[in-house]
Amino acid sequence: MPNVDEVEHPPVPDEDDSIAALVFHVARDVRVALERKLSSHGITAQQATLARLVRAWARKKKPSQFQIAARLGTDGAGITRLIDRLEAKGVVVRHVDSGDRRSISIELTATGLAIAKKAAPTFQSVNRQLLEGFTEREVAQLTDMLRRLGDNARSLSR
Repeated sequence: MPNVDEVEHPPVPDEDDSIAALVFHVARDVRVALERKLSSHGITAQQATLARLVRAWARKKKPSQFQIAARLGTDGAGITRLIDRLEAKGVVVRHVDSGDRRSISIELTATGLAIAKKAAPTFQSVNRQLLEGFTEREVAQLTDMLRRLGDNARSLSR
């Protein structure tokens, strides 16, 4: 049995270097960069993300408000307000399922599709800048670790 002093423990980071703090700061910096770059399109990063999600999912089936809310990390009231704003701008339309009036799917309008297409290069540019200096292997490792970190984070709220 190894001596307690010989057991390798992960280093205890300073408060500002904790994983939670680093993820929080990186997420904030990415959001700020996206907001600045997308403002010329008259849309927020959250609105552009919703448009991109709906566009990607529409190839399979129209996503529900609940699916979109889960992906954006918001609640029912928040997604309703967001979709209300996008509907008022002519970006999305809601469709009520005739078989289940509680089931509502979201579809992009021509305006919404144009926004999703215009926003795509902005997201790609920010992603490229974030990964500058990383090898393909490091990107794959980082992607895997961030997915696992996300799974762990979701379990915190259960």
